[in-house]
Amino acid sequence: MSGKTLIKTLTYWDVALFLFLLTGSVTALIYVSAGVSKGAVVKIEVNNKLLYRYPLNEDRRIHLEFMDIEVKGGRVAVIDADCPNKLCVKQGFIDRGAIICLPNRTVITVEENGKDKRGVVDATT
Repeated sequence: MSGKTLIKTLTYWDVALFLFLLTGSVTALIYVSAGVSKGAVVKIEVNNKLLYRYPLNEDRRIHLEFMDIEVKGGRVAVIDADCPNKLCVKQGFIDRGAIICLPNRTVITVEENGKDKRGVVDATT
């Protein structure tokens, strides 16, 4: 089916549905971006144990035996890791959310200072 015949077969309801879904997607994106606040503290957990908790406003490098982490300019990133795909490194610098390295069982979380997260709806929800 060519593009011209596809456009001819679209009805008013097809276009209305497309615009409705587009509007809903943009609204959800704005809501999630506004709802996830920038963090003030970075937490580094390995095997579900908290190893480090640092403020994001202090630049530093953290060396673990299997990865190097950098906190710089209010953001955090994994600079190097010995995991096979290096997905944690490819994620780059973040100022909210989390970086997860499954092979090394490491979770780097950026969160608000002193906030209890129980009962809070996250961006994914």
